[in-house]
Amino acid sequence: MMLADIHKKYDKHISEMTRTINKLKKADPEQYDDQIEQLYEQRTQLMREFNKQYGEIMFKNRPNPIKQILNLD
Repeated sequence: MMLADIHKKYDKHISEMTRTINKLKKADPEQYDDQIEQLYEQRTQLMREFNKQYGEIMFKNRPNPIKQILNLD
């Protein structure tokens, strides 16, 4: 259950960021280019944080391949 709660929290934030990105793109992508890029970076960071937590939970007593993939060692 813990993993489901973590996923729900991250999914909510990522979805909100995606909606904001889409609104800014529709409004004026050139005017909001810097903000859009910053949101993309923040969204990617959130995804990495979730993947890290997922890996720590799923691979608690085993080597974590996600750490290797994301260079988190």
